Amino acid sequence: MKLNNKFYHILFVLLIMLNPFQLDAQRKKKSSPSIGNTPVSIGQIQKLISQNRFSEASQQLYRLTRSQQVDKNQVKYLLGLTLMEQSYYQLAAIQFVDVIRQGSTRYLRPALDKLSLAADELGDETLLNYALKRIEPSQFPGARIDTLYYRLGENAYLKGGLSQAEQNFRKIASNSRYYFQAQYQLFTLYLEMKRVDEALQVARRMSQVAKNNNDKVLVNLAIARGFYQKQDWENAIRAYRTVPKDSPYWSDSLFELSWAQLRSARFRSVLGTLQTLHSPYYEEEYMPESLIVRGIVYLYICKFDELEKTMTLFSSLYGQYANQMERFYKSHGRRSKSYAIELVKADEIRRGKRNSTELELPYPIMRSILKEGDIQRTLKYQQKISNEINRLEQDSNLGTGVFLTYGKRVLNQRLNNSRLGIADMIRSHLRLKMREWKDLEEQAGFLNYELINGRKENLKKKIAGKEVTSEDIDSDKNRDFYVENGFEYWPVTGEVWLNELGHYHYLGQQSCN
Repeated sequence: MKLNNKFYHILFVLLIMLNPFQLDAQRKKKSSPSIGNTPVSIGQIQKLISQNRFSEASQQLYRLTRSQQVDKNQVKYLLGLTLMEQSYYQLAAIQFVDVIRQGSTRYLRPALDKLSLAADELGDETLLNYALKRIEPSQFPGARIDTLYYRLGENAYLKGGLSQAEQNFRKIASNSRYYFQAQYQLFTLYLEMKRVDEALQVARRMSQVAKNNNDKVLVNLAIARGFYQKQDWENAIRAYRTVPKDSPYWSDSLFELSWAQLRSARFRSVLGTLQTLHSPYYEEEYMPESLIVRGIVYLYICKFDELEKTMTLFSSLYGQYANQMERFYKSHGRRSKSYAIELVKADEIRRGKRNSTELELPYPIMRSILKEGDIQRTLKYQQKISNEINRLEQDSNLGTGVFLTYGKRVLNQRLNNSRLGIADMIRSHLRLKMREWKDLEEQAGFLNYELINGRKENLKKKIAGKEVTSEDIDSDKNRDFYVENGFEYWPVTGEVWLNELGHYHYLGQQSCN
């Protein structure tokens, strides 16, 4: 009996001694990432990648990012690669940024290479610009060096460093995907620096590499703007007329054409062009300056009744828009969600999915903001993030594990940040439009003063017995003159339908001596 008790006592002590080792082994088994029940290594994950089993590899790599016994830069770089293979570009970009943030590692250059690809797919400049601030240009991979030059050029241009921007844009090779964009930026730079002849040379180079109709239209617009700044009105008018009616830039080209015609004193042609812009087809466009141009022409030809109607329309229509803008701007502070909500509504109205009366801001205002480049890029980026979230939720290979939770959290955070950012952009555009309105309102004031003064002078002449004669503008020109100059001569004396699109020629009378 004593032996048995002694035996059990020894056995009990042994169990106590062994138990910590068993618990430790269980902990290690529990904490080790595994495929099924088998612990994994980088080699095993690379085998999954070679078998195109990217979803499984992503999950295992994400688990390894929490381990202290691996090279995290290697793990995150591989995780980024597997996510890119699945077209999760935003999630992949975050991994590459983490690698770049660590500084000098053997994965820095390949991470930069892949980040530039992911950023291009997303249209997201923020991540790439962040990475560029943390490295020297010499560290950037040669295959993506044009990306670096283009981004550095953009950053310099936004900060007002025109010479530095020019140097970077000029470094981009002609076989680069950024070449056309860089040339367009150079053209804009040269116009801003008043180097018009160089700008026109750039525009001609652009015409040689334009790949689609949109690029060709941009080239024609660039040439027209170059000639306009050079005050070569004839060539400017000719270039503006090459923009096709089905182009999204046609309304812009018509408005700029009207200024070129005004500067060359082609008053009838100006009114004909503005007739098109002021037709019901363009009633949703925001073009207050076009009424100012129209008023200037009526002032030149002493059509004071028409000038009064134009200025009344300017004040009633666009004055109302200005009041709505100011009220909205004052009642909604910086980064208010209301700005993004208005933009979404406007986009739905544009696509015919909503009524314009549901907007707090005038639809023509929001429509013009929708066309802004920064807004367009941000909306496209948001759409791509939303698509990633939807795909992630529907990806049966990822299951419902921790990686899915992590991915949704990160993507939703990026989407929310982008929506807050776009609110700042919209507010900035509204502020700019309010400043422009003040300038236009001042010009309208001058026109109203000239209206009163002109009528007073006419009244003086009438009292003195000197009637103001009325004669047709260009009345000495016959039909052949118009045909030779590319016009269709329609001697209409009846009603003209304003909702037709086309080139009009004013055949009215001038009332000046």
